[in-house]
Amino acid sequence: MTENTPVTKDDRSTGMGIGTKVILILAALTAIEYVIAVAKPPGQIALIFAIAITKAVLIVMYFMHVRQIWEEDHA
Repeated sequence: MTENTPVTKDDRSTGMGIGTKVILILAALTAIEYVIAVAKPPGQIALIFAIAITKAVLIVMYFMHVRQIWEEDHA
């Protein structure tokens, strides 16, 4: 989408749907991190670190709109 293209209702609902899914995924990953931290399995630091990186990537890509910038550059 360019700067001059109007945003339609469908665009907004699609964005809300994706945003909701990402929020639910982030919540699930946070719950998993909590369970891992409480259970203290071997290698817990590596698991928690991997989940934290995954969450950071999701936040940057979807809520900071980096994904959209990359898509516009390739269009």
